[in-house]
Amino acid sequence: MMAYSDFPPPAEYANFMHHSKVIEYIKDYAKHYGLVEKIRFNTTVKRISRNEDDGKYLVSLESGEIEEFDKLMLCTGHHAQPSYPELKNLDKFKGQVRHAYDYTNPSGYEGKDVFLLGIGNSALDIAVDIAKIAKSVTISTRRGTWIFNRVSQGGMPYDVQLFSRYYDVLLKTVPWTLANDFMEHRLQQRMDHDIYGLRPDHRFFQQHPTVNDALANLLCAGYITVTEDIDTFTE
Repeated sequence: MMAYSDFPPPAEYANFMHHSKVIEYIKDYAKHYGLVEKIRFNTTVKRISRNEDDGKYLVSLESGEIEEFDKLMLCTGHHAQPSYPELKNLDKFKGQVRHAYDYTNPSGYEGKDVFLLGIGNSALDIAVDIAKIAKSVTISTRRGTWIFNRVSQGGMPYDVQLFSRYYDVLLKTVPWTLANDFMEHRLQQRMDHDIYGLRPDHRFFQQHPTVNDALANLLCAGYITVTEDIDTFTE
């Protein structure tokens, strides 16, 4: 579903592409449509203003050059910079502290006690990645989350099933409470969020769910433990 409609990925690519394939796909798209020669990389924009006369955008570059454009789009990305929570006495902790932003592979976590703060997509992907090599993996969650699978009935990707005209009409017709009840019932059949201490206060459609297929199996096998919010750190 993330593909450009006029440029489908190669048939041999997986439904859920590895990040190396995603960047390959984007580069192929840019090359196919001749976009690369129209892009100026590593060019710093100092200021953007609006021309009062014709409504066009004036873009001032670090070089001193000013260019005019009809349209403007700012794409900074909301994950471009890591965000750090304020944690009591974290400076006293003798262990290693890393942000998910800096995680690339499980190397170095062999035989370690690993504690993950938060239960978003990044935290669960990392937990699943290192669960089989770490001594222990514990996930701390303040409010829980709904765990949504990538793969649905028949082994089909969930988005292929849900992003359809039928479901679009259904969600606009069915009362919101009923839609939440239906989705939560489906998720509870896969993994009881109450037993595993994951049920959040919010309903399914109120916030973005966390997507993960392996968590239930790893919780059941004792590779991952879920605990509540933390208060403070010791050495």
